[in-house]
Amino acid sequence: MTSGLLRIFIAVDIPDGEVKEKIREFQRAVAHTGADLKLVEPENIHITLRFLGDVATDVIENLKTELDRIQFHPFNITLKGVGVFPDYRRINVVWVGIDEGNIGIVDLYGKINRSLTRIGIPPDRRGLSPHLTVARVRSGRNREALSKTVAGLEGVEFGSIEVKSFHLKKSTLTPRGPIYQSLHEIKAVHPQP
Repeated sequence: MTSGLLRIFIAVDIPDGEVKEKIREFQRAVAHTGADLKLVEPENIHITLRFLGDVATDVIENLKTELDRIQFHPFNITLKGVGVFPDYRRINVVWVGIDEGNIGIVDLYGKINRSLTRIGIPPDRRGLSPHLTVARVRSGRNREALSKTVAGLEGVEFGSIEVKSFHLKKSTLTPRGPIYQSLHEIKAVHPQP
């Protein structure tokens, strides 16, 4: 029997609330520049911990079992600062940064990598650059206005959220953009009082 492939990644979701609304305000500001953007849908805003790409469906259950073994405590992250990849001369991605809480994210990333290695998925060569993608740039139209807007908001603060879980997610690419679906949630362990 042949197994299919699913496009898989591991991420922390940003819950609905004040922080997400501030991210939406930033998205509206960059959209207002007239740049040729594809904004990330509000329900799709997340922090990618690990992009796995195409994974055989018969590996998914092993993946869930292995990720369930990860123990971590809830931690807070503060979303602060904005920028672009790769640079202001050639913008592909507009992002929101993570200020406090980076250590929690990096620690979780290390645990995930060790888990994946145990089931034969090699470590990510690119390493981790903790951020949230909020827009993808499709062309150079109005790039200067976009650069000025993002640079002008460089130190903006979005607030804090508590990371209580992370998700194994499936990404289905469609002409209207990706559709993300959570396949499995791994919850933090609460310390005993």
